[in-house]
Amino acid sequence: MSSTSPCNLIDRFNLKERVLMRSAWPGFAAVGVWAIYRQDPLWSLGYLLYVLAGFALVVLPGLCAHCPYPSRFST
Repeated sequence: MSSTSPCNLIDRFNLKERVLMRSAWPGFAAVGVWAIYRQDPLWSLGYLLYVLAGFALVVLPGLCAHCPYPSRFST
């Protein structure tokens, strides 16, 4: 893989790494929403919207844009 970028990208992730990454972010969000829901259901809805917006606007463009796995192997 030739790249003009100064950083080295990982060519391939194993199954354990894929499962961990694909379940960690939603898992953290689910635990947070559940904990807030136990205190106040309305605030948990707000937190859920905040987490989804943060994931869509920060995590996917910022972190996932640098990961070559989905674009190459689409899993």
